[in-house]
Amino acid sequence: MSDTENTIKKSFNEDFCLLLEYHVTRTFQNSTDKTLKYIWCDGVAMPDEYQLTDKNLMDTKMISTNAWIGSDGQQQYEMIIHFGPLSFDAGIKGLSLIDYLPTEESIDWINIAISKQKIELQLI
Repeated sequence: MSDTENTIKKSFNEDFCLLLEYHVTRTFQNSTDKTLKYIWCDGVAMPDEYQLTDKNLMDTKMISTNAWIGSDGQQQYEMIIHFGPLSFDAGIKGLSLIDYLPTEESIDWINIAISKQKIELQLI
């Protein structure tokens, strides 16, 4: 695939993963839920090659990867990142996804199942 056929790689890159890690941690810290308030994210892995194809994004409107989360930030979680209409459009165009992260003041965009070690995020 040429770069023009795989623009999501321009949007979902290591810089975005690093920013997402800190954004999720700050969202947890702002939570009123004591279970979440003291956990943090210590990394978001770059997804595998198939996840970073425009075809995958167009078919599923999500990217699956792994993250390290917990009171020590070291438990491996499955992380599913759902794209909303605006973030989907930006990803397909190869634009930055940073502006499509919901506010850190609300945890409504995060669904976490600690016992299953799974977290789902909803971008704007």
